[in-house]
Formats: sequence, structure tokens, C-alpha cells
Amino acid sequence: LTIALRQVLHQFLYNPGRALLYAVPGLAYTIMNNLVFISLDKLNAAVQQVTYQLKILMAAVLAVVMLGKTIRLRQWYALVLLIVGVAMVQLPRAALGQFSLAWLASLSVGGVAISS
Repeated sequence: LTIALRQVLHQFLYNPGRALLYAVPGLAYTIMNNLVFISLDKLNAAVQQVTYQLKILMAAVLAVVMLGKTIRLRQWYALVLLIVGVAMVQLPRAALGQFSLAWLASLSVGGVAISS
């Protein structure tokens, strides 16, 4: 344990640029976790959990825009299904109507079946 702590201290003191590379994502992760707890306080668990899944969409969009990654058509289709699922949970049932909700749910299940 002392060897590991000595190694960490050595890295932080003699290579601060590399330490900063680890500190920035660590700080972002800390902020994200705190925001998750705030959202759990403000939303019910089901809505919060489904909305939290939008991080997958944001990660994909940022990977394309910032890193120049290419995403296959099937992956974009899965992201669209994710957005539809989030929209279905967020919309009140009265706004959709019973027929529209059943149709949208069937369409989503069919889309998942086709994409897998």
C-alpha cells in the first residue's frame, strides 16, 4: 500500500500534466453523480432512470462531433429507439390517447425486434 501511495504522489508531483488529464474527467464524474442525486430528489424514479439514459445519446453525438467517430446505421437506429422510449415515458398518457400509445409501443417493440 505504501509503495502505491508513493507512486501516486510521485506521479502528481513530477508529472502534473498527466495528473490533470485524470483530474478533469474525475471532476466531471463527481459533478454528474451529484446531479443524479439532485434529479432523484426532483423526479420519480422511473422518469429519472429513463431520462438518465439520454447520456448514451449525448455520448454518441459528442463522439461523432468531437472525435470524428463513425456510427453505423443500426447504432443510429438504436439511438432513435432510445429517444422514442424517453419520449413515451415523458409524455402524459392522456396526451397520447390509448390507441396512439398502443400503436407507438407496438412500433417500438417491432423496431427492437428488427434491429436485433
